[in-house]
Amino acid sequence: MPAVLPLRLAVVLLALAASAAAQPARTVPVGDEVYATIERLQRRGRLLELHPTALPYTEAEVTAALAALGGAALDAREAEWVRLVRQRLAAAVAGPGELAVRADIGALPRVSTSARLDGLRPVQAERSISLGDGAFYTQADAHVTLGAGRWAAQLGAFHSLYANDDPDGLDVVNRAMTRNQEGYLAYRGPLVGVALGRIGTHWGTAGRDALVLSDNPYPFDAVHLRLGGSRIAVRSVLGQLDSARPDGTFTDVPGERPGDRPSAEPRIDRFFAAHRFDWRPSRHVALTVVESAIYSGANADPSLAYLVPSQVFAFLIDNTPKNVENNGAVGAMLWAQWRAWTLQGQVFVDDFDIVTGAEPTAAALTGSLVRADALPGLDLEAGLTAVTARAYNSPQPEGIYTYALRGLGTEFSDYVHARLGADWFAAPGLTVSPGIQALWQGERSPEAPYPGNDEVGTILTGTVTRTLRLALGARYQTDPRWWARADLGVNGSGDPFARGVHGTATVGARLGTAGAVRADL
Repeated sequence: MPAVLPLRLAVVLLALAASAAAQPARTVPVGDEVYATIERLQRRGRLLELHPTALPYTEAEVTAALAALGGAALDAREAEWVRLVRQRLAAAVAGPGELAVRADIGALPRVSTSARLDGLRPVQAERSISLGDGAFYTQADAHVTLGAGRWAAQLGAFHSLYANDDPDGLDVVNRAMTRNQEGYLAYRGPLVGVALGRIGTHWGTAGRDALVLSDNPYPFDAVHLRLGGSRIAVRSVLGQLDSARPDGTFTDVPGERPGDRPSAEPRIDRFFAAHRFDWRPSRHVALTVVESAIYSGANADPSLAYLVPSQVFAFLIDNTPKNVENNGAVGAMLWAQWRAWTLQGQVFVDDFDIVTGAEPTAAALTGSLVRADALPGLDLEAGLTAVTARAYNSPQPEGIYTYALRGLGTEFSDYVHARLGADWFAAPGLTVSPGIQALWQGERSPEAPYPGNDEVGTILTGTVTRTLRLALGARYQTDPRWWARADLGVNGSGDPFARGVHGTATVGARLGTAGAVRADL
């Protein structure tokens, strides 16, 4: 029997290597349930070959990280999580002259107590399918991928009733409440990666706030570049956002004015650019510096000056000739792990007056501290996010950090959010997550007109709404093809509608198939 184990291990590693060679460029979409499982393993020092704050991952990256586990001693929970990740990423193996083919379809119906899928910030708004004050939202997606070596082309379709009814953003779905999403052409090599298309991106740890580019907005058309490997890398994004009206406000009709027919004035085109510089001195530490800008104008177009990562925005955005308006910002991230402790934090700075001190700071910060197995089968976490009143805003209305009115980083500004929570692994596949959250929300928002220096303070301006939430979440998954989630809590709030019981319940399913076809068909 002992002689059989190394043979079995060799077979597994060979199979994983073959899968990685099949579709190394296919992306695991941000928001996929597998990221929650990967993050739990990373808390315990597993799969750290994957950068904890640079999502999404490719199937090849995850497969290689699984292979790197080798013969590591895993406890029963870790072994179960590894099994779920491995089965979720089963890939086609293409032979000479063949294309690897992968197809999958997912469904994610949700029930919510309000129009917004956030139990801490429930709102009343129009809903296509109302359940009293709540709503029922359908969601589905489908992907077909062709892979050839390190190349991949993917068709992605995304249906969402929530995107149609979104109480915060513009309606981004049209026919059958569907849009192209997670569709791209990509090349991913060991040191260079290029992707063109709509790819969800989250520059932060899975399931937590990210300040510069997050999974909060719907994916937009962009060029994604990567240069480097696991220790040192530069990543760049240059994407086209939604255009603004001549008065600097937003609509789904170019040039439209309120109460009038479309204007003859040219629309204001908007683009988002960001670079991040990653350094990992060890597997357990990741340092990142980020710069970002939104540039806009009637004659704005994709610019190499903003795409090339060796261009420093601080010396670029206001130089002559200045053909476009811009709103630049800088940021930094830290992720570190020591034994059972995991610390992560980010800071975003849009404007900081160090000369006169007369202008309020426009900035944001977020962070969390996790203690894995603080008690047997129990992880504890504390977190804090604070966003100032001017963060993500701009003197030029078209310069705000939004896409279709959904924030590129956080959705809101002028608030402080503190949280304490736990993950209790109560039974195989079942996680129970009690927690307490406190929210202080001021009156400002990223879309509000930019104030003068003496009009608003730095944070928590105007009438502050306070909300305290006691919540209980649950997640159940024993098969990568389906899962269920629920999050219910009792709110005490200064907002009358937010008081009482609020939350969501979700059931998800994903089916897929893989194969190979002759490339010369």
